[in-house]
Amino acid sequence: MVESISKELFFSTIDALKAEIAELKLSKVEEVNEEVNEDVELSTQKVVHNPEVKSEKQQIKFSQKRPLSTKDIVFNKLFKN
Repeated sequence: MVESISKELFFSTIDALKAEIAELKLSKVEEVNEEVNEDVELSTQKVVHNPEVKSEKQQIKFSQKRPLSTKDIVFNKLFKN
């Protein structure tokens, strides 16, 4: 008797969980469909290329206040032409 009650409780719980899982899957599918529709709406906008836009390159200067060594002086003379 106790065994049949526990089996009934077990199977009823499993059926309830299966129904809840199916419901969650359906809600997930609907959510994904909504996201796809939003992506399609956004992708229909035209993209225009503008070749005139130029980004400025940032130059990083290291050790500006250190004293010049002999090597620095020689390199400055070589590379400044």
